[in-house]
Amino acid sequence: SRTPAAWQFANLAPSLQDIEGTLEWRMMAEPNWPAQVFDPRSCRFGPSPVRDEPEGPKLVSYRDPRTGQPYTLAWNGRYNAKVDRTWGRYWLMSQVRTRVLVYDERRLILTVPAGAPLPTLHLRTLTLCSGFPAIESDGEAAYRARLSFRNVPPPIARLMLDKLGQS
Repeated sequence: SRTPAAWQFANLAPSLQDIEGTLEWRMMAEPNWPAQVFDPRSCRFGPSPVRDEPEGPKLVSYRDPRTGQPYTLAWNGRYNAKVDRTWGRYWLMSQVRTRVLVYDERRLILTVPAGAPLPTLHLRTLTLCSGFPAIESDGEAAYRARLSFRNVPPPIARLMLDKLGQS
């Protein structure tokens, strides 16, 4: 096929709307397990300042005390849904209208905070644009390290930003 592999992957990659459509929301009490809450401004998980706060959306990663396995829940008020940790970050950033991905159209570089890793197909799409892995660099204080993907054409960058709720 004459279609570039990066474009094929970009079209196969699910969107945040696709993922949201699969979430099964239910009302239940918050587990009394060790937990960390994702802060979309710093792109980091950290201790929860207050437990059982029903207001607004949040993303909480729990650790099952019996198995040690992580368990991530997206919360919207008193309703929650089990979600992949990576997709959960982008769900929350979309809910609170936080944009962390940056595209430099002149230099064809798409930059991602290391604390907001891309879902697998999106990562592969951007890597295929240049054929090289992202370059890690120290970023602003809020995001620490950033990953920069090179040679990302504008149509692919726009599609990735749209699919991740970052446009």
